Amino acid sequence: MTSKGFNLSYSLFNSPHFDAFQNFMLLVNEKIVTNGKQLVDAIFFLKDNRIGSGHILGEQVGFTFFNIAMPFLGEGFINFSYLGVVVFTLFISFLNSFFDKNYINFPIPFKSIYFVLIGFEFYILRGDLSSSVKKMTGFIFALLIVVFTSYIFKKLNKKA
Repeated sequence: MTSKGFNLSYSLFNSPHFDAFQNFMLLVNEKIVTNGKQLVDAIFFLKDNRIGSGHILGEQVGFTFFNIAMPFLGEGFINFSYLGVVVFTLFISFLNSFFDKNYINFPIPFKSIYFVLIGFEFYILRGDLSSSVKKMTGFIFALLIVVFTSYIFKKLNKKA
């Protein structure tokens, strides 16, 4: 389609890009669904980083590179199709609602974990679920060690 020397082409929507939402649309167009296998692998660390949704998309479509970002909605689609998009959206909505409503009641050390989770939410919403969960779990585990250690030192100082 040409208009006064300007060439419009829709083929760019079916090519590999760095934009995660275009890759999400390509995932929907190709109808790639793993029926929850990718979600189980991401949550329980069953495979290495290659099992990420972007890697699955790259293999299925025939890209020459596999380090492709996939937004959170794309993670829902690759796991459970359109139902997964709805379920993933409801899950993150209820989780955010729970944390926001109960933030006031959190003990002070766990408020720092809450703020870390807010930061990681941006990472999860934009990037690959598999790598995001691994990094977030390691970071929260390290914070829990710090919180637990400070709690023990506080108890020891009160006894002394």
